[in-house]
Amino acid sequence: FVPGQKTLWIDDLSEDEVGEFPFNNKLDTGNFEVVDIGGEKWIMATTDGKLIPKTGKIKLPDKYTVELDIYNSTGASNAPYCSLRLWDAKHKHLANLHYFSYGASFHLKGKGYGRKDMKTFHAKGVHHLRLMVNPRAIKAYIDDTRIANVPNPGDFNPASFSIEPHGNCTEKKPLYFRGFRIAAGGK
Repeated sequence: FVPGQKTLWIDDLSEDEVGEFPFNNKLDTGNFEVVDIGGEKWIMATTDGKLIPKTGKIKLPDKYTVELDIYNSTGASNAPYCSLRLWDAKHKHLANLHYFSYGASFHLKGKGYGRKDMKTFHAKGVHHLRLMVNPRAIKAYIDDTRIANVPNPGDFNPASFSIEPHGNCTEKKPLYFRGFRIAAGGK
């Protein structure tokens, strides 16, 4: 995976204050706030929910990447998990990169195209959810592991994105994420 070179949209949390709702996002459901972990800002989810980055009407090029960082603070196999979902202009579900405590999966237009069960995914630390999209293929990654390589995706024009923590997120077992980025280019 090589990230796109030209950032089209990023939520770097630079405008956000610790303890507040993340400014560049819209709340659909759940409880989210900006927190400080080791001097770095993260979004913390203490309930299952859905957060929608306010990307506006970005014109996506033919070739682009989408990235999101997840922080597993426990390293436990029952840690909360997260879905990065892509939606069309009519709010129809297009794709889902799903990170869970023992693996990952990728779905496109309702069909499963890849699943990996790997213990390294629930290791304590930062994990990277990544998509690479071009007219010839969509590739999904967690960290450096390719989850799926879907050729000829056809009509694939996301209009919005959502970040959806699941797995019984609680105050004692939150999910942390940051760095949602869309960029032109990449491979």
